[in-house]
Amino acid sequence: MPLFIYFLWWWGMYSSKNWFGRQLQKYRKNPRRMRRKALRFIADDYLTKTGWIDSFRSHQAFDGEGAPIPWVTYSAVHFLETRVRSGLKVFEYGSGNSTLWWVKHNAEVVSCEHDPEWYQHIHNRLPSTVSYHLYELKVGHRKPYAEAITQYKSEFQVVVIDGEDRVECGRNCVEALTDDGVIIWDNTNWEIYKPGLDFLTDQGFRRLDFYGLGPVMTAPSLTTIFYRSENCLNI
Repeated sequence: MPLFIYFLWWWGMYSSKNWFGRQLQKYRKNPRRMRRKALRFIADDYLTKTGWIDSFRSHQAFDGEGAPIPWVTYSAVHFLETRVRSGLKVFEYGSGNSTLWWVKHNAEVVSCEHDPEWYQHIHNRLPSTVSYHLYELKVGHRKPYAEAITQYKSEFQVVVIDGEDRVECGRNCVEALTDDGVIIWDNTNWEIYKPGLDFLTDQGFRRLDFYGLGPVMTAPSLTTIFYRSENCLNI
């Protein structure tokens, strides 16, 4: 044991007149309680730095500095921050703070929304460069939303699936991707999406999973990036 560390240990063990010593004595008396306090401190620090606490209170996705981020797992956001390059063309199923995040990264965005109230709320915050479309989901009239992307051929480097009818959106989006295009699909741990996930695998896509906590969430989730050998994220 290095001499300095030994001195700290000795000083803490035999002195109750310093903070370090008092904490050691408390730990010796009730180690389980002190471990719980340490874990709470670490958790609170993590939740504050990631922006989770403010996101949970506002029910919107923000980072630790209050900037909008996609409502996906934090590990996926971190990965995308390190890989997304300026000027990508992006198609979104599901709009919100993710749209603003892509705009901040100088992406050309086409976004589809199904909720009229949310559409109006977000529309007022978007720059005119975003092509923003409302497709209301009505009984017997759901196809236009999932098929919105079929008018495009080999045009988008990124397709985000985080809205409604995700299985159909996944089936419809492949031909709209460029050769280096990727698909970002949120909540892939939900069993209901398995047919769509299997479809992409059958189409030759590989998958990269990001499991963990995300904005607003109180339970871990899974965000998956589907990609091929040549891809815009250099996976």
